[in-house]
Amino acid sequence: MPKPSQDALKTFRTLRRVSQALRLDTRKPSIDTGLGKAQLHALSVIHQQPDIGTGDLAKAMEVQPSTASNLVKPLIAKGLVEVEHSKVDRRIVQLRSTAQARSLLRQAPRPWSGPVLEALQTMDQSTLDALQEGLEQLLDSLTPPRSQLR
Repeated sequence: MPKPSQDALKTFRTLRRVSQALRLDTRKPSIDTGLGKAQLHALSVIHQQPDIGTGDLAKAMEVQPSTASNLVKPLIAKGLVEVEHSKVDRRIVQLRSTAQARSLLRQAPRPWSGPVLEALQTMDQSTLDALQEGLEQLLDSLTPPRSQLR
């Protein structure tokens, strides 16, 4: 691999700082509620869509089904989510928020809030569009083609 350009290194360092800001941003709800931002988001979706299944939760959160399932497990263990299994197929579940969850959600920060989102909202549209396009290009180059995933 050739030595990276100064521009690439500068951008890499900036992305690292953004990543650190996002990590700090996601820790704040954990301190306040005992839940991470992703868990809080999952709980919020479950509350807004009673009887949602794990697959639909994953779609709503734009994550893999296994990620959604892993987010829900501690919510169940903490008594924040109730699960009802289908009588036809025990793998199919319906998720509901509990009274304890509803109380926590009233006090919790919104799942999509915080300094990073607030900073993005102050940017003009052309800057946001350019940032989005650049990040999508970066992600596309990091994602292996489907043929390599088999």
